[in-house]
Amino acid sequence: MHDREIRLSVDGRHPGPLEEDRQGNEHVTPEPTSPGGGRAADHRALSKLPTDPDEMRDRLHEVGAGEVDKERPDQDYAAFVLLGDLIRESLMPPEVSAALYRAAARIPGVTLVRHVKDSAGREGVAVTRGSGDGSDRLIFDPKTYAFLGERQLDAKDQVTGGSAILERTVVDKAGERPQHVRIPRSRARLVS
Repeated sequence: MHDREIRLSVDGRHPGPLEEDRQGNEHVTPEPTSPGGGRAADHRALSKLPTDPDEMRDRLHEVGAGEVDKERPDQDYAAFVLLGDLIRESLMPPEVSAALYRAAARIPGVTLVRHVKDSAGREGVAVTRGSGDGSDRLIFDPKTYAFLGERQLDAKDQVTGGSAILERTVVDKAGERPQHVRIPRSRARLVS
């Protein structure tokens, strides 16, 4: 287990630092996302996504289809992976997140699993999709539907990785760090 903190600009054009308790990633600056890219997860790009669940599902399939190859030909799984990539480290507009969650239920092969714990021990409800060699579970708070984290399982349902989102916040300007964010080292943000 290790801590991970990433700061992203609202438009995705400005690099923000990534700090992680992991050798080689102690303090790096990821490349900014390309404007208009199908995988862009900055707030402005996300606010342009469809708010209709069927249109959102179609968008996930359209963008995910570009990543399907001979080794991983499952377009529905690619759409599910994209869903996770969009919500993992972003602050999503509420109407878009609602459409995204409803679209998840419309991806073939996605099932609902109750009473799943994230890496911090919080219980939630998960949408899950298998890939042949295991499955991915995206875990949500059962009351607020806030994204809590994820779990990866192998073919024998053994946990191989996961994460827990402990804090999301907004600051007024680049480089500013919220003063109230003090997560003790004993709590996990990311497991890999």
